[in-house]
Amino acid sequence: MNTVKVAVYVSGLTVSGLISKARLVTQRVTDNPTVFTNCAVINPRVIQAITDLESAQAETGDGAKSKIAYMHDKQQELERLMVTLGRYIEEAANGDESIVHLAGLDVVSRSAPAIPDFKVEQGDHAGSVNIKVKSRRQKTMYRWEHSSDAASWISDGVTSVCKTTIAGLTKGVYWFRVILIDSSGEHEQARQSFAVN
Repeated sequence: MNTVKVAVYVSGLTVSGLISKARLVTQRVTDNPTVFTNCAVINPRVIQAITDLESAQAETGDGAKSKIAYMHDKQQELERLMVTLGRYIEEAANGDESIVHLAGLDVVSRSAPAIPDFKVEQGDHAGSVNIKVKSRRQKTMYRWEHSSDAASWISDGVTSVCKTTIAGLTKGVYWFRVILIDSSGEHEQARQSFAVN
């Protein structure tokens, strides 16, 4: 029985972030055809939706409301197709987390809440992000970490405040997590992916 659930997490992304994430996942599926054999039907549709959204985004330069509405329609279409592609990847993984990570996606953790208790936003400079825990906790330290594959984590330091900035990242999709440290031990929060510009 398949016990791994794929976490696609695309609904909160910007248009550019969605395009970047979708491009990463479709490229990894394309690069591994023997692993993702069942994705051959949906992957070309996602690739076409990426192209359609990029074209629609390019047309919004004059600020026309009809063009912006059209772009949002294409954005929603790509989001739906990414969720469908996530289901195909989940089926291909057949319970193997490493296959989900190979596709550039993460899995839903059963031990952590499904919705992260922190927010990731683009930083003031290219390659930087701002992360903030939504609800501050008394007598708690925060260890910040990021990963390009949601498997190997890089520590970005420990703070006593509930926010930080991570800089020096190259453009692409990353996963972020916060480990809360208090008198009862360490508590990992749900992971969150974000496309860094």
